[in-house]
Amino acid sequence: MSENPLIHETILRFYENKVLLYPLYSPIALPSLLAGYIIETLEMSPIAYIDIEEISPLVYAAEGKLIHPYTIYFSPKHPLLVFKLPPDIDYEKHLKLFPKIAKEIVTWCNEQEIGKIMALDFMPPRNEKAEKVYFITEEHLVDDLKKLGLQPYTGVYLSTAGYLLNQCAKTRVDGIILRVESDLIKAILETLRKEEIFRDKLTFYQKMIDVFSKYGADLSALKRALNAIEKITKIKIPLEKLEERNEEYIELMQQLLEAISKEIMYKKSKRPPIYG
Repeated sequence: MSENPLIHETILRFYENKVLLYPLYSPIALPSLLAGYIIETLEMSPIAYIDIEEISPLVYAAEGKLIHPYTIYFSPKHPLLVFKLPPDIDYEKHLKLFPKIAKEIVTWCNEQEIGKIMALDFMPPRNEKAEKVYFITEEHLVDDLKKLGLQPYTGVYLSTAGYLLNQCAKTRVDGIILRVESDLIKAILETLRKEEIFRDKLTFYQKMIDVFSKYGADLSALKRALNAIEKITKIKIPLEKLEERNEEYIELMQQLLEAISKEIMYKKSKRPPIYG
C-alpha cells in the first residue's frame, strides 16, 4: 500500500461511450484547427493537462487566462473529449515528445474508462476527387466502421500515429486513425513536386500563399472529418461557424508565409530585418 495519498478522478466514469479525439501533427495545422473548432462549438472546458518537462516550458494566454499547451477538453453535455496541442510545435519537437504524450494519453484514457481514441489526419485524394474518409484500426472494429460509410485504408502509412495504436493495443482502449482526403493537401504536394520553385525560396513561399488563398482551410475536407466524427461518436457538431474559421485560417497562413518571404527578401538585399 502506498504511503503517499493519491487522488483518483471519478467524474468521467458516469459517462458512457466516451471517445477522445487526438489531432495529429501537421505543418499546416488542419487537425489542430478542427480540434479547436469542436472545442469552441461544443463549449468544452479544460479538465486535464499533461505536465511535460521541457527546458523552456510553454505558457499560452488568452485574454489573461492561462492555457496549458497539452490540454484535454470536455463538456458534460457530450461523451467526446478533445486533446489540444500547441499550434506552433515544430516537427522535430513533435517527434521527441510524441511517444511520451501518446503513452500518457492512452494510460489516462484506460484509467478513465474512455473506450476509443481517434487520431485525425488529412491526406491527398487517391483519385481525382477528394471525397473519402479512410480508417486504420483493430480488427474487431473494421466491420462497424465500414457500416458507417468509412473506407478501410490499404497501404503503407508512415506516421507516429502507429505508436499510438500500439499503445492502445496494450489496454482496453480502442485506437482508430481517420485519414481524410483533402484537395488542399493535394495542391500543396503538387506545388512541392515542381522542382523549379525550390531554386528560389521566395518564389516557393509566394506560390504557397496562392495555394492557401485558393483552398483556404479546405472546408469540404473539414466537413468530411466532422461527419466521420459524428458517425463514430453519435454527437451532432454544428457547422454554422466553420466559415469564420476558414477566413481566420487563410489570414493566419498568409501572414506566416508573407513574414517568411519578407525575411528572405531582407537577406537577399543584405539588409537587416526590421521588426515592429
